[in-house]
Amino acid sequence: MDNKDKNIHDKIHNGNHVQSFVLENDIVNKVLTHSGRSTLILPYIPSSMTQSLLEAYHDSVTSGNLGVNKTWHKIRTRYYWPGMYTTIKQYITSCSKRQQFKISRSKLAGTLQLIELPTGVWDLMGLYFVGPVPQSSSERLNATLAASTGTYVNQQQSIWDDYLPFITFAYNTSKQSTTQIEPFKLMFGRDPMLPFDVPPQSSNYHRVIQQTGRLNYQVQHIHDGHLEQVHVSRIRIII
Repeated sequence: MDNKDKNIHDKIHNGNHVQSFVLENDIVNKVLTHSGRSTLILPYIPSSMTQSLLEAYHDSVTSGNLGVNKTWHKIRTRYYWPGMYTTIKQYITSCSKRQQFKISRSKLAGTLQLIELPTGVWDLMGLYFVGPVPQSSSERLNATLAASTGTYVNQQQSIWDDYLPFITFAYNTSKQSTTQIEPFKLMFGRDPMLPFDVPPQSSNYHRVIQQTGRLNYQVQHIHDGHLEQVHVSRIRIII
């Protein structure tokens, strides 16, 4: 516990109100309220613990050594500390393995070649692409999996298939830039429990009763039993 964390803890413990902080099980938690979304109560991580946490949620094979945004989205709904995004970005950009296997999304420009002059009208036609031409989803997926796997395999690359299930899990539990949701959540209708997650102690659980649409579910609130129709993006914790 660093000095700031201790000061917040002592103030709340002594009965003083500290805005957006609460004590749960004698642990300092940050209260975050997002517009149109549920309130999150997240453990406040002291600076002395951020290194170990990043090693777990980025370096571990079940975390996939993925990029800044995917790592940030995983951590930001589970923990809190000031300047989180900057800390995560600095940690990942300084990762030598990550930089070694990082896939460039842009191709090198080709060299200009002379073409024969046309001999008549409509003898030669050309197409011009304005703006970037996006890669297909499968190409991006393959590039991400290849780069992630490369950070763990040996120099001979003879054991890559041993890591593939873990890398796939890491990818499927990461928020995607196109859909803004995790493939795991789309498939199962709930947030994944990651290997390093602390089992939740809150009583504010939901249980899925049935799927009522492609992305809509009927859920039951555990604490009072009432039913509600919700979009998958609103489901925080489901058992």
